[in-house]
Amino acid sequence: MMKTKLHRFRALALCALLLLSLLPVTSALADGDGAIHIKTEEDLQSFARSCTLDSWSRGKKVVLDNDLVLESADALPIPTFGGTFDGGGHTISGLSIEDSLSPAGLFGIVQKSGVVKNLHVEGTVAPSGDSQNLGGIAGENHGTIEGCTFNGSVVGKRNVGGLVGQNAATGVIRSCEAAGAIFGQNLTGGLVGCNLGAVVSSKNRTYVNIESTDPAIDLGDLSFEFSLDFSKLSQLDTVSISTDTGGIAGYSSGAISECVNEAAIGYQHIGYNVGGIAGRSSGQIRACTNQGAVCGRKDIGGIAGQMEPYVRTEVSGGQFSLMKSQLSELNSLVEKAVNDAEYGSGEISSRLSLIAGYLTDAADAAGDVRVNVDTDAITPPSIDADGNITFDPNVNVSDVVTVTNFNMVIGAITAAGSQLSYITENVKTTSTALSSDLRSINSKFTELSNTMFSAIASVGGSSADLVTDVSTVDINAVTLGKVSGSKNTAAVYGDVNTGGIAGSMAIEYTLDPEDDVTGDLSGSYRTQYQYKSIVQACVNTGDISGKRSYVGGIVGRMDLGYVTSCEGYGSAASENGSYVGGIAGVTGATVCGNYAKCTLSGKKYVGGIVGSGVETKADGSGSSVTWNYSLVDITDCQQFAGAVSGSDTGTFEHNYYVSDDLPGINRQGFAGRAEPISFSQLSAIASVPAGMKTFTLTFVADDEEVSRRSFAYGASFGESDIPEIPQKEGYHAHWDRTDLESLHFDTVVTAVYEAYTPGLASEQTREGGLSVLLVEGDYSNGDSIKVTAEAVTPEAFDIQTGSLPDRVKGYFSCLGRGELPPMLANREVLEQWKLELADDGQTQHTVRYLPPDGYSSPRIYVREGGAWQNVDTGTMGSYLTFPVTGMSVEIAAVSTLSVGGIWLAVLGVLLVLILLIILLVKRGKRRARRRAERQAAAVAQAEAIVQHAQEDSPAPETAAEAPVPAVIAAESAAAPDTSAQTALPAKPADSDEPAAPNATEDSPDTDSIEARLARAEEELRLLREECESRENALTRPAVKPARPRRKKRRWLPALITVLVLLAAAAVFFFRSDVKKDLEAYRLVEARMKQDPLAMDVTVDASYGKLAVQADAAVTRTKVDGTTVTCIDRDGATLYYADGTIYLSNGRAYPIADAYPDYSALLDKTAELCRSLTIDKSVDGKEKVYTLTAEGDDAAALLRLLASDEIADAAALYSLRVELVAESGELMELRFYTEGAGDLSVDASAVFRSSAAAPVIPDDVTDAMSSSSTEVIGTLTDDTLRLLQALSALHEQDTLSADIALSSDCGPIVLSDTLQYDRHDYDGQSISCIRKNTLAFYFSDGTICDESGSKLDSADLVDSAQLIELCYELLANGTAACTETDGGWSYTLTLEEDGMSDLAAAIAPGIKEQDVSFTSGRIEALVTADGALRSVSVSCSGVLHLILTDAPATVSAVITPTTREFTFAQPALNALKQ
Repeated sequence: MMKTKLHRFRALALCALLLLSLLPVTSALADGDGAIHIKTEEDLQSFARSCTLDSWSRGKKVVLDNDLVLESADALPIPTFGGTFDGGGHTISGLSIEDSLSPAGLFGIVQKSGVVKNLHVEGTVAPSGDSQNLGGIAGENHGTIEGCTFNGSVVGKRNVGGLVGQNAATGVIRSCEAAGAIFGQNLTGGLVGCNLGAVVSSKNRTYVNIESTDPAIDLGDLSFEFSLDFSKLSQLDTVSISTDTGGIAGYSSGAISECVNEAAIGYQHIGYNVGGIAGRSSGQIRACTNQGAVCGRKDIGGIAGQMEPYVRTEVSGGQFSLMKSQLSELNSLVEKAVNDAEYGSGEISSRLSLIAGYLTDAADAAGDVRVNVDTDAITPPSIDADGNITFDPNVNVSDVVTVTNFNMVIGAITAAGSQLSYITENVKTTSTALSSDLRSINSKFTELSNTMFSAIASVGGSSADLVTDVSTVDINAVTLGKVSGSKNTAAVYGDVNTGGIAGSMAIEYTLDPEDDVTGDLSGSYRTQYQYKSIVQACVNTGDISGKRSYVGGIVGRMDLGYVTSCEGYGSAASENGSYVGGIAGVTGATVCGNYAKCTLSGKKYVGGIVGSGVETKADGSGSSVTWNYSLVDITDCQQFAGAVSGSDTGTFEHNYYVSDDLPGINRQGFAGRAEPISFSQLSAIASVPAGMKTFTLTFVADDEEVSRRSFAYGASFGESDIPEIPQKEGYHAHWDRTDLESLHFDTVVTAVYEAYTPGLASEQTREGGLSVLLVEGDYSNGDSIKVTAEAVTPEAFDIQTGSLPDRVKGYFSCLGRGELPPMLANREVLEQWKLELADDGQTQHTVRYLPPDGYSSPRIYVREGGAWQNVDTGTMGSYLTFPVTGMSVEIAAVSTLSVGGIWLAVLGVLLVLILLIILLVKRGKRRARRRAERQAAAVAQAEAIVQHAQEDSPAPETAAEAPVPAVIAAESAAAPDTSAQTALPAKPADSDEPAAPNATEDSPDTDSIEARLARAEEELRLLREECESRENALTRPAVKPARPRRKKRRWLPALITVLVLLAAAAVFFFRSDVKKDLEAYRLVEARMKQDPLAMDVTVDASYGKLAVQADAAVTRTKVDGTTVTCIDRDGATLYYADGTIYLSNGRAYPIADAYPDYSALLDKTAELCRSLTIDKSVDGKEKVYTLTAEGDDAAALLRLLASDEIADAAALYSLRVELVAESGELMELRFYTEGAGDLSVDASAVFRSSAAAPVIPDDVTDAMSSSSTEVIGTLTDDTLRLLQALSALHEQDTLSADIALSSDCGPIVLSDTLQYDRHDYDGQSISCIRKNTLAFYFSDGTICDESGSKLDSADLVDSAQLIELCYELLANGTAACTETDGGWSYTLTLEEDGMSDLAAAIAPGIKEQDVSFTSGRIEALVTADGALRSVSVSCSGVLHLILTDAPATVSAVITPTTREFTFAQPALNALKQ
C-alpha cells in the first residue's frame, strides 16, 4: 500500500514539474483575456521555443502588441503553429534566417487549424542547405493567412515565395501583399512558390528572378544519357535552371482569384514556364491582372507560362505499389552510399545527398497519390464569381490524383537519375564499399525506371482513365485547368512559346523543359484533354515579343485545350521565327469566338487569329478555328500570311475579318470559312466587344501617357493634333511617327529620346588612330561634323617665307598695327581646318584638337569676323581644348619659336658696341683737353715774352737770343717747314699790301730788333687765333655743326633705346628664372634621349573609395625607328607603341587608364618644366627642383599614374613634382599631394643608370608592323588575368585535359569523355585525343592512329580543336568577370558564328543538320593564383525539321589536369617532321 502511495506521489510530482515547465509562456505571456501577448523580442523567442510540439499551439490565440525589431533569429523560425496569431497591424522587422533550415519563414509550418492575420514582416529569408519551402511569412501553409504583408527578400532553390513557400491544398491566402525580391530555381512565386490551395485578392510587388539564376555550367550540370526512353535526356541538366516562375505562384494546381501582379517577372532568355500570375498552372486562375513585364526563355505568358490540363486519373494499384516499394529500397541504398562517401570525395558525397533529396521528394509525392479513387464522385476545389472557395466536404482535396502530381514523382526520379549518371560516368576511383553501393543503386534504379515507364503508359494510353467527355462538358462549369476573366497589360518577352495570356497549353512528363511530350502525342490525346485546359474571356493589351517561333496575342503554342471569348489587342511579333497569331501562334485544338485587333509580324505563318492550325486526322482530332473576328495589320511576313490564318491547315468555319488588302487565309478569302466584312458590318454585330469597335490614339513619353483621344475607323490627324513632346534634359526628343493618316487600329505614338552624344569626332585621324578634332555638344546619334583641310596662309600670321630679311620683316610687321613684337613668335602654320558643325541648338561649342606629333602646344587661331584671333587653350589628355562660336568654324594651328634668346644675343652685341663708343668718345675728349692745355700754356708764355719785350726794350742781341717757348720749339722741331709757312702766311692775290719779304731770301745776316719783335707778335697772334679756334670748337657750337657734334647727337637716342631694352631683358631674365628652368628641362631631356631608358615606377593613389597601387619596371628603346616601351607590372609584361598596348602574343589593345604608359611621364614633366615656375634647393650633392602642377596639368599627370576618376579629382587640387638630380644627372621623379582632402598621391619613378635593351617578342614586332592588326576591346585587370591564364596554359610544352562532351540535336545524341594530351618535340607540337581505348595522334594537319597509320580524318580530332576555339574566342571576346570564393569566373556570351564553330567541334555530325543556335556562352574559372581551372561551353538552339522545329543543345567541359602519358613511338615516328 505504501509503495502504491509512493508511486502515486512520484507521478503527481512529475506532473507538477511538467506543468512548471510551461509557466514561462503561459504565465509570463498570457494576460487576463487568455491570449498570449508578445511585446518584446524575448517574448517572441520564448513563444517560438514553445512551438516545437505541433499540438501545443492549437486552440491558442497569440497577439502581437508592439512593433518588434529583431536583433537575433536564434529561435526562429517558429517551428509549427496551429492557433490564431493576430499581428494587430504591427510589424516584425529584422527577420534574418540564414541557417540550414527547411521549411523556413517567420513560421516554419502553419497547420491546417492555424490562422495568421494582420501581420507585417520585414527581412531576409535565405537559408543554406536544401533551401526548400521558403517564404517571408511561412515555409508551408496548411491553414489561413489573411491581411499580411512581407517586405524583403527570399532566396532558395525550390518552392520559394514572398509569403509562403508551399501553400497546401487546405491553405488559403487572402488579402495579402509582398514586396521586394525573390530568387529561386524551381517553383518560385512572388507570393507562393507552389500553390495547391487558394490565393485570393492578393497583390505582388516583388521582383521574381529578374537576375539570371542559371548557375555556372560545370560537370554537375551535365546529364549523361538518362531519360525516360534513354534517347532524349542527354541534354543540359535543367534541375538547376530556373523553371516555374510566376508573379503570384510558381506552380499552381489550386485556385488563384482576383490577384494582381505589379512587378517584373523573369530574366530575358533564361528560365522556363514564366508567367505574370503563375509560371505553370493546372488549377484555376480567375479575374487576375498582370501589370509587370514578363521575360524568359520558353513558355512565357502574361498570365500563365504554361497551362497544363487538370486531369484526375486512376493508377494501377499493383504498378504503383511496386513503384513505391522500389523507391523505398532505392532510397535506403542511397542513404548507405551517402554514409560510405561521407569521408571520401566531397563531390560524390554532395551528389549522393542531392539524389537522396530527390528520392525523398518522389516518395512524398507518391504518398499523395490515391489509388482506385472514383473520380466521377470527386468535386474539385474552385472559386465562384463572388470569390467563395468551395471544397468537397466528403473528400480531402489532397487525395485528388492529377497527372501533375504523378509528374512530380517522375520528375524527381529523373533528376536523381541525372546525378547518378554523372557519378557513374565520371567517378573512376572510389572506395570498394562505395563502388558496391553504386552498383546496387544502378541496378535498383533500372528496376524503378521500367516500372515507371509502365505507369506512364497506363496514364496516357487509355481513354478509360480520363474523366472528361468532349460531347457533354459545359465549358462554364469547368473550374480547374482554366484561366478566365483575366487581363494582361504588360509586355511579354520570350524566346519560344510566348503568349499574352499563356505561353503554351501543353503537358510535360519530365523535368526536361525543352521537350514537351505533347509534341509526340496522338490526336486522341488532344481530343480527350481539350476541355480540361481552358482560356476563357481573357484580354491582352500588352505587346508580345518572341525571339523564335510560336507567338500569340493570347496563347503562343496551343497543343491542347480550348480558347474562347478572348480579346487580343496588343501587338505580337517574332524576331527570327514563324507562327504568329492574334489569338494563337499555332493551335492543335479549338479556338472559338475570339476577337483580335492588333499588329503582327514574323517570318512565316502569320495570321490574324492563328498562325497555323493542325491537319485533321482520321480519328477526328485536329485544330478547329470557328466564329472568330479579326481586324489586324501584318507589318512583316515573308510567306504565308492571312487575316485569319497563315496556313489553310485544320478546320476553319465562320471566321470574319476586316481588311482592305489582307486576304483571309494565305492570300485567299473563303466564303463561310474566312470571309471579309466591312467595319460597319462588324460594328453591327452585337456580340462584338466595344474594344473591337473603338479606337484610341495615345501619345506616350517615358512610359507616361501624354495624350489620349478616341477616333473613328479610318480617321486622320494632322500636325496640329500632335501634342508637344515633353523635353528631357540631356536628350533629343521626337515622336516615332507623325504620319497619322487613315488610321484603322489603336495607335500608340511614342516619344523617342536620344541621349546627346557628348562629342563628335572627325574622320581625319593621327597615326595612333585618334581623331584630329572632337567637338563637344548635345548631338544625336545621326549627327556628324564635316572637317575639311584648307591651304595654309602664313602671311595671315606674320610669317614670311624666303630669305632672312623677309622673315625679320614678317616678325616686325606687327609694328604697323601698333603692336610690340612678341617674345614667342609664330614659326610655321602646321595646318588649317574648316569645321561644319551639326546643329544641336547651341551657338558655342568646345573643340578638342590633337596636334601633330612633335608639336605638343601650338598656338590655335580661330577666324572670327574675317580676322584670325589667337584663343586661349586648355588641355585634356593629349588634346588642346578651346571654345568656338557658330556652325562654320575655321581654325589654324601654328608652331611657335621663342625669340627671347635671340633678343638677349642682340642686346648683348648692342651693349658691347655702346661700351666701345663710350670709350672712344671719352678718349677723344681727353686728347682734345690735353692739346688745349698745351696750347694755352704756349700762348701764355708767348704773351709773357711779348709783354716783357714791350715793357723792357732789351738789346737786340738780347732780344734775338731770347728763348722760344718750349711748346713752340717742340712743334717747330717736329715740323719746321710747316711752322715757317704757318708763321708767314702768303698775301692774298687781291691784296694791295706788298708781300712780306722772305726771311730766308731777304733777311740780312743780322735782323733788327723790330723785325724780330714783329715776327714774335705775328707768331703770338697766329697762336692766339689757333687757340681760340680750337677752344671754340670744343666749347661753342658752330653754325654748321662739326662732325664730332653730329656723331654725338646720332648715338644719344640709340644709347637710350639700348638701355631700355637691356632693362627689359634683365627683367625677363630674372623674373622667368630661365637659367633654373633650363637646368630642370635639360635634366629631363637628357633622360628622354637615353636609349635604352630604364626606370622603376611605384604608384599609391587614392580618392575616396577609389584606389590604385602599382609597381612597374619600365624599359624603353627603339625598334626599327619605333619607340617601344616594355612595362613589367603585376606579373604581366606589356608592350606600348604608337598608342597601343601589345601582349606578348601580339594581341593589341588601346591604351586605357588602367594600364598607362609610364614612360610618358618624362614627356609631360619636360613640358611642365618649360611652362611652370621651378624652385631649386641643394642638399650636398643632391639638387631638388620642385614645381606645382594644378588643374589640367595635375589631371594630365595623374592620368599617366592612376585612373581617369582619380585624375578628374586631381583637377581640383595641386600635385607637387620633384626632380632629384646628382652629379648633373636626373635620378628620380617624385609626385605627391599635400593637403588635398580625399585625394592622396605618392608616386615615384627611379631611374636606372645602366640597363639592357628589352627583348621584344616576334609576335609583338609582327603585330606592330602589320597594317591588319586589329585593336580590340579595352584591357582591364580582369581581362589581363584571364589572358594570362589562357596564355600560360596555351604556351605550355606539355598539356593534358579532360573534355566532357554532350549533345542532343535530333539524330546527333552523344555523351562522351575524352582525354587530350599535347607535347612539344623539338619545337613540333604533337597531340593525342583518346576515348576509352581509341586514340588518334595529329600534328600540323596530319592524323594517324597508335600504330602510325595515316588517316584522312577523325571526328575526335575535330573535338580536340575545342580547346583552341575556346582560347581564340575568350582571347578575342569580352567576358564578364565575377569574383568567386576560389578565384574568378568569366562568362562570354557567344555570337552565332562562334556557337556554330563550337557545336561542330563538340559534335562534328551537327554540320550536316539545319540548326540555328540562339544562345550560347563560355565560362572559364580562374583560381586565386591565376591558373585556369576549367572551361565550360553551352549552346542551345533549334533544329529545323520538315514539319516542325525541335530543340538542340550542345555542351562541353574542358578541365586541365596533370598526368603522366607516354606517346606511342610509332605515331611519333609518323608525325615527326
